[in-house]
Order: sequence, then C-alpha cells, then structure tokens
Amino acid sequence: MTVRFVCAALLASATWVHAASDDGQRSGLQVGADSALMRHEHPRLLFTRAELPALRARMATPALRGVYERLKRTVDAQLAQGMDHVQSQGAARMLVPLGLLYHLTGEPKYGQACRELTRNAPFGVYATEGAYGYDLVYDLTP
Repeated sequence: MTVRFVCAALLASATWVHAASDDGQRSGLQVGADSALMRHEHPRLLFTRAELPALRARMATPALRGVYERLKRTVDAQLAQGMDHVQSQGAARMLVPLGLLYHLTGEPKYGQACRELTRNAPFGVYATEGAYGYDLVYDLTP
C-alpha cells in the first residue's frame, strides 16, 4: 500500500464526513450535536481538539512531565541535525512524536516536519504511520 493510496482514502472519507447535514444526518448515520463532525472539524484518529487541554494538563503532571521533556529533547535533537537525518533514522517512528508535539506546543516547526515526512516517506508496511502523520497535520497550511 502506498502513501498516496492511504492519503486518497483518507481524503475521500474526510470529504464524505464533512458533508454531514446540519441536522446530524448522513446516509442514515446519526451524529451527536456536540461531535467534531457537526462542528465541521476534521475527525481525528488519535485525539480531538477538545481533548488537547486535558492532554496538556496530563503532560504537566509529575508522572508524565519527565517523559514529555525527554520526548521533546529527543525530537529537538533529531530536528537539529536536519530533515535528511530525521528521514534516514526512520521517518515512520518520528511522525506521531512530531505531530503530538505540534498539537501540544503549537510550534509550527513540529507540524512542518511531520508534514514533510508524511509527504516524502516511503512507508511500505508502515502505512498506518502515514495515516497518523496525515491526520495530525491535516489542518496545517503549507
């Protein structure tokens, strides 16, 4: 399966989902008024925008603060070596950390790096990672 196929499938499903009518009906599917679909928000595979404040709060707890800081240091060190280095280290491993940091910090450098890896990496058996990368930077403008 290629990245283009995965991206095309995701785009097709995103278009169908976005077409939900204002009353919450789409092909017999009932969508709750508080759902991301009714707000015309891109449906997320890993978390929604509404869940971000709770995720940020969890990252600030003593139990996860060290893990978060280590993740951020590791990703920053990889990015400091350049995108060619990140690509050579296995793009699929970096997509979710980059996308997660983009959403948690709001720093565009993580989102742009995630986007670049998603667009240029040959995923092969790691096609699900490509789907995660696409999902995490769906709303990011070039």
